[in-house]
Amino acid sequence: MFMYIALVDLLPQLIKTTGAFHFALNNVGILIGFAIMLLIAIFEESIKL
Repeated sequence: MFMYIALVDLLPQLIKTTGAFHFALNNVGILIGFAIMLLIAIFEESIKL
């Protein structure tokens, strides 16, 4: 649910973005964020702080 709210808040800024480089950079950032959250979810039991 948190990611849905964050993406809905970010979507208007992404739509206003011009240029292929900025579009690709935004998408790479979102994908990296999802990947980090997935890794945290997979390894949450073995992470010791």
